[in-house]
Amino acid sequence: MTDRMPRRRLLAVAGSTLVGLAGCSQRDGGSPSETGSDSPGGSTDPDGPFERLAMRGTNLVIELREDSQVEQVNVIAPNGSRVRSLSVVTGETRLTVDLGVRYVPGTYEVTTEAGATASITLEPDLVIEELGVGANNPDVMPDSLDNFEPYAGTVVVRNEGTGPTAVQNLIFTGDVPNVTEDVRDSSRKSGIFDADEGVGERDYVLIPVEESVRLFSSTIPFSFAGQERTCSSMPEESTVIVQVEDTVRSEITEAAFDASYRPTSDNCDIAINRREE
Repeated sequence: MTDRMPRRRLLAVAGSTLVGLAGCSQRDGGSPSETGSDSPGGSTDPDGPFERLAMRGTNLVIELREDSQVEQVNVIAPNGSRVRSLSVVTGETRLTVDLGVRYVPGTYEVTTEAGATASITLEPDLVIEELGVGANNPDVMPDSLDNFEPYAGTVVVRNEGTGPTAVQNLIFTGDVPNVTEDVRDSSRKSGIFDADEGVGERDYVLIPVEESVRLFSSTIPFSFAGQERTCSSMPEESTVIVQVEDTVRSEITEAAFDASYRPTSDNCDIAINRREE
């Protein structure tokens, strides 16, 4: 989905980021390990004592058959290191291991003391599906953004891979009045507004397997206040580039969107459309 036609105009606002204006920054990644349902994209149905391997949030879920005689399960990372060994209580058929959001991607082996083996491949793959301007999307923007809502960006990110990851940086560049590339080089900023707390930033936001998550910028990339660019000086054919950095590989995923800026009196109407590939 792309940005809708403007439903209200962008007014000038002072400042370049709302984090400093919203009070003390609170960067809490939360505890996402129980988020989401078992991910079919990252699951296997092995033979032997294993019923199923799947990801639920950041948890690797190991399901054993009811008639299995397993006493211990070992989880082995792609590099051969042991992630964890779990003792199995009699009658227990479901075990979980939290891999977190900074695990090593690749194929994980799950073994038993008797030598039975199952595997699951965890490879995240992020895609930026949508970019919107706050002024055009008041129905989805957090009320806590208050006066900064019209100038913030909202981005929908989908994980089309087989393993979870999280977005730890949200960056706007290209033809935006207030580029936010400094987020990439900062250890104190993520560029992701903490919509749950209504103030500050999130360290990261989990993107489970085969799920889409909406992010909100803690920066105000669509504000002209204090910038050299004006609405009328923007290129007739503008390109806005959105970048997100993941936690598993620390790689940058980006998408380009077509943008138009139309001056109206002392205001600026902005329209965003997904670029056809």
